[in-house]
Amino acid sequence: GRLGGGGGGRAASSPPRGEEKDAQKLLKIAERVTEACSESKLDADPSTCQRLCRPRLCCFDEGDEAEYSCKDDEEKQCAVYAGCQALVEGVPLGDEAEDEE
Repeated sequence: GRLGGGGGGRAASSPPRGEEKDAQKLLKIAERVTEACSESKLDADPSTCQRLCRPRLCCFDEGDEAEYSCKDDEEKQCAVYAGCQALVEGVPLGDEAEDEE
């Protein structure tokens, strides 16, 4: 009996090199975003989180302004920037400030 008959010697399960690199890069970005946007970091210095998240704020566009949302745009990798949610929820960006009484 032949054990594990040929197949060109390529492991079908591993993605092409490029994709693997991309995945690792995205993971690194996600980690940086999560760290930069953690509550303690936001309190101390929100600028890093803001800088990382600004290009992806469209991922969090909801409600009235949702026409600008890019949540479903694969190229924007919104899932990677999930950590930005803290910034969106916790820090008023300009004129969105709501007075809490």
